[in-house]
Amino acid sequence: MAVTDGLTQLYNQSYFKRYLDIEIARAQCHQYNVGLLIADLDDFKKIQ
Repeated sequence: MAVTDGLTQLYNQSYFKRYLDIEIARAQCHQYNVGLLIADLDDFKKIQ
């Protein structure tokens, strides 16, 4: 199963869902803050 998007080469939603809880737990363990940014770009193909 692919973990990156073919167009952007960025991690896909499947990867994100799998590792978000792990990273939140790690941050809590080490008492770090967690930030999350989600962007939805319409007509992304035109930007390239």
